[in-house]
Order: sequence, then structure tokens, then C-alpha cells
Amino acid sequence: MNNPTKPELRRDAPVRDFGCYGFQTINGFVKANPDFGFGGHPLNGMPLQTIWMYGSFYGVDTGNYYAALRHMNPTSALAFLFYKAEPDGDFQTVPGAGQRAYKGGVFNTTIDDRIGIWDVMTGPDNQFFTLNTAPDGHTIYKERGYIDVHGHQRGDLMQSVVLDAKSPMTYTSRCIVAEGTVMGEPVEGFFFVDQHHLGQAQDWLVSEFFHGVQGIWVIFSTEYEDGSWDIGNLFWGYGGFGSAMIQSSNGDRMATTTIRAEVDEDEDFYTHEARFYLGNNEEEIWKFNCRHPEGHPRMPLMKVPGSPKWNEGVVTRVGDDRQWKRTEAWMETYPSTIKNLAAGTAPRL
Repeated sequence: MNNPTKPELRRDAPVRDFGCYGFQTINGFVKANPDFGFGGHPLNGMPLQTIWMYGSFYGVDTGNYYAALRHMNPTSALAFLFYKAEPDGDFQTVPGAGQRAYKGGVFNTTIDDRIGIWDVMTGPDNQFFTLNTAPDGHTIYKERGYIDVHGHQRGDLMQSVVLDAKSPMTYTSRCIVAEGTVMGEPVEGFFFVDQHHLGQAQDWLVSEFFHGVQGIWVIFSTEYEDGSWDIGNLFWGYGGFGSAMIQSSNGDRMATTTIRAEVDEDEDFYTHEARFYLGNNEEEIWKFNCRHPEGHPRMPLMKVPGSPKWNEGVVTRVGDDRQWKRTEAWMETYPSTIKNLAAGTAPRL
């Protein structure tokens, strides 16, 4: 019996140090239990580096508009950025909030059947800072003295993955419909809880995404007068970095990486209007919040070199005549990157 012929091993095949896929994105929706993301577990081989909590709330009786962002990692509560816009005005930083808010270590644990993040300084009934959820999904977010809201998740989680060997990323976003109090006054609104998995010992603020790849990003929730809603995640940049995920109360949903954006800016390079063109002839438009005609409302710049411009608005579908009731649409743009994208100029990375 003859042995089968061995195939010849090619000696001239190309050898790659590592795969390179640019910043092309894989995206989709995730059905997950309420405890998804707590505990700091790796995801897709990447460690959890950052948790972002951000959103906006309207004063039920006053029309005051509040926006907040909490930056943290799995073991520590870091920066707290907090803004207030009176009717018709831009956002202003709430004096002293960033200094007085809790900063320090946190536990990722379960207390009284609620899993979440708890500050290490105070007991569970008197937290300076906490984000926690019950088995039924009821979620509490508290910044003592500033924010005390609760609510439930709406829609499924949205997840985007970049497989680049040098700068991998998994970004997961969850929408919470909330009510409660902000600075003592009754409010209603939305906040998002986003988990950011990056490569070992990496951070978003020093990543290529922050410095030249990302051009525009908005994660939104739009609730209409008839009770229907849309939730989405839209971003666009260099090297295939782009995604559109939209889910609606009627069960419709779309996930595509075919996306292009056009941005109109004001004289201070804040976004005035942005249009997102999607691959199935879908078109979404972001506009500034028309309930604040004298402002956008715009937010002050962070004290970080290369910081993006932030602006609150509303996202609707072009041709959709439904009247919106409540919105959260935190717009983030890097004007220099947008300019390079429009000109077709390659970034310096």
C-alpha cells in the first residue's frame, strides 16, 4: 500500500507579523442579562478599560437642562463632568461639581441582590456614588448631592468591535430611561452606560481613535409624542471606522458599517447639523435641541489636549414626521478630523 503524496510546503508564502484590518468595524445587537458588564470581565479577549456613564435630564417643572458624564475604570471612580443649561441657553459647568464629586476606589459586587459599582467609603444606603441594577433590570445611578435617578433598560445593547492588532476595541452601550432628581428638582431623561474594552494597558484618551481616527460619534435615544422610540449608535472616521445601529419600538432594527456623514458647524466649530447617509438609502439627521434656540446647547471643552466638541441635540429619520417628546443625543466631533475626512487627507497616526 502506497503512502499518499505529501503536499509541498510553500517556502515563499508571505509572513505577517500580525493581521491588519485597518479600523473596520463589526457591529450588532446583544441580548444580555441586566448584570452584563459588571465585574470588569474581559470581552473578546480585551480587558475592560473604561466605563462611561453619560446622559441628559430635563427639569419637569423648570425646563432646566442637565447633562452629566462620569469617567471611571473597573476599580476607581475618576472624573465627573456636570453641566446645566437654563431655557434658551448653552450648558455651563456647575461650579465645584467636579471637585466635590466622589473620586476613589469602587467595589464591583452584589449587595442585597443588586449587582453594581459601589464607592468604598460609604455604606450601601448612603452612597456618594453608585451604579447598580436588580435582577429585574431596575437601575440606580447616584452622584451624592447632584444626581439621584433610577429607571430601566430600553432596547438591546449595541456593540461595536474593531479587530486591529495594535488598537483593538469592543464598545458596548446600554440605554436607561430614567427619572428622579437632579440638584433637588424632579427630572426625566436618559443615560447610557458604556463599557470600553481596549488592548492591554490602553486608554481611550491616548488611543489612535481619540487622536485622528474618530471624526464624529453620537449615541441617541429619541422618544416621540405617540410613545414610540428609536435608539441608535452612529459614528464615522478613518480606515473603515464606521457604524450605524438603530433599533425601534416597532421591532425594526438595522446594523451596518456602510455610513458617511456630513457636518455643518457654527463659527466656533460646534456641530449645528449632521447628516448620516446609510447604505440602504436610510438617512438620519442630528440637529441641535430646538428648545434652546439661543444655544445649541453646547458644552465647554474638557481640559484635555485634543478634546472633542460636545453638543446636545436630537436624532430623527429624514422624512419621519413624528413629533419628538424627549431626547438624548450627545454629539461628539473632532473638527480637524472631520476637515481631513472631507478633504480626503490621511491622518497622521
